[in-house]
Amino acid sequence: MLGTHHPSVASIMVTSPVKIGALLLILLAWIGTYFPWTTTGVTAFSVNLYDLAEWSSLNPAVRSGPFPLLATFCLRATVGLLAFRLTLQAASSPGRTFRWTIRALALLIAIGLLPPMDFFRGAFDDPNYRQQFIVAVVSGIAILAAWRVSRVSKESAKSRVFPTICMIANGLALVLSVVGLIIALQALGLLGLHVGLGFGAMLTLIATLLLLLMTAFSYKRQQPQ
Repeated sequence: MLGTHHPSVASIMVTSPVKIGALLLILLAWIGTYFPWTTTGVTAFSVNLYDLAEWSSLNPAVRSGPFPLLATFCLRATVGLLAFRLTLQAASSPGRTFRWTIRALALLIAIGLLPPMDFFRGAFDDPNYRQQFIVAVVSGIAILAAWRVSRVSKESAKSRVFPTICMIANGLALVLSVVGLIIALQALGLLGLHVGLGFGAMLTLIATLLLLLMTAFSYKRQQPQ
């Protein structure tokens, strides 16, 4: 049809591997949150990101101090940022149905950050539950905003807003995951446990780092010489 733009085969061949690679790295980073982030001789403390955040919220060393529940915030915010980044990446995914499937998955990830039903039944004074609620709501708002950012970026092929936001989200996810993990591991160490880094943590950290490098490299190539 006249006036319809179809991407060239060469363009698809060049851009698809980068876009697909970025999407796979985001998914791998998210999948890593469900595998053990810590390894100890005690099975109860070989936990994934979500259980590590929950356990950390019960530790007096994490609940007190100048920044209460900092470890739990960093770990949960990492998941929210991955969901946000997944929404941004959906804009460059092929097919309308596939894009909306990715966006729906991102929204479900954010919903999964909500506190248990006890919070909605009146346990509003629990700081851990309040933090879960705030992180989930902010993540959901960010995901909805990402849909708008994605649409605006499509209107300007040379826009730097979209890749810049992607790099910021990647960097924050990497920094927060490292900070949250370090604080949580230190708290476990205070209990006399010999704690090691779990497979899930390594998978998330490596995938997030590679995603950051890939996004930065792609951004650099798009800039005018």
